[in-house]
Amino acid sequence: MIETAKQNAGQQKEPIVETNTKKYTDTIINEDVDNKDKVITITELFETLKKEITDLNESDLLGGVISNINALDTALSFNLMDAKRNIRITDPRIDKIIEIDEQAQNLRERIYELNNMSKKQKENKSKKYESSNLNLQNEYQIKLNIPIKIATYIPTEIAERYLKEFEKLSSVFNISQYPLKEIKIEEIADGAFGRIATSLQKKESTLIIDERVYNRSASVVADQKSRCDRNNLQISSLYHEFAHLIFRDIRESRVATEDDINNFNDFVNNLGDGKFLDKLDDVYDRYKKELLDFADNQKRMDKIYLGWQSVYKGINEFFADAFMEGMLFTNEKYRSPYADEVVDLTKEYFSKNTILKSIFNKLINKLINYG
Repeated sequence: MIETAKQNAGQQKEPIVETNTKKYTDTIINEDVDNKDKVITITELFETLKKEITDLNESDLLGGVISNINALDTALSFNLMDAKRNIRITDPRIDKIIEIDEQAQNLRERIYELNNMSKKQKENKSKKYESSNLNLQNEYQIKLNIPIKIATYIPTEIAERYLKEFEKLSSVFNISQYPLKEIKIEEIADGAFGRIATSLQKKESTLIIDERVYNRSASVVADQKSRCDRNNLQISSLYHEFAHLIFRDIRESRVATEDDINNFNDFVNNLGDGKFLDKLDDVYDRYKKELLDFADNQKRMDKIYLGWQSVYKGINEFFADAFMEGMLFTNEKYRSPYADEVVDLTKEYFSKNTILKSIFNKLINKLINYG
């Protein structure tokens, strides 16, 4: 895990989403993968799917468990179809493909049963939380002045904790880049734990957060994502996504137009002294450089490392992971100094007091110049 960061700190790589299936579904699209690799991929997929089904707890099939199984099954089906189409009937590997295909049919019967069980569990859970979630939804829509949707199957205590934390964060930090249109607390179909859906055209965002918790490291060493205190695990994804609401560098977006880039430049240039982006770029560059420079110093690596995503997925994920760790990991001995730097920068440029002071100073300067 740390070794991967050392080797790739200076590179950018296409991100892998937070499900177990992306690396397999990518294999379908890659025409350079030979037949041998296809058979290996199919075998791995089948064994992973079988293990997921064997290890699951039938009494709790909610919270993305079924979504992950269905995604694995879909990936396996596509890979099997692709292999049967491209591997010649005389190829000895076709026997293995046919064998797995037959066993997969048996698994699909079980998957069908599990989906029906999951649907009934969700209906029962919805009855338990429906009225209390509606009351909570109405209460916070008034408090926050933002439309809110809470799925009926989300435990009320989790939804309430999310909304209280959001209220606290939004009282301190300004969301000005892409104003928030709606908050949704619901299961995310592709298995993600949270998401900010931003419309560059409409210049607005939607926060979507799941009840599931990413089992991020609550120890002294980061893994795929950054660290937090164990009692903050439930709200860690919310803080990560809130960071994306505070700031998002759309230069990383594949769909951003020239106008979008110009609007983004105007936005960052009007933040305080206009140096926020330069300072954030500097922090990120120093972070990646130090990961390389201290490759042989395991103790220092463990101290600064903010997780795999902070290296591979660009400045936006670095900002969000650093913000989350800086806000929710209270162990100062092990907390990354880069997390502290990002939180300090965020407070300097995005805290509501700072922004009001900046606007006031600009108005005073205009009046002085006018006079």
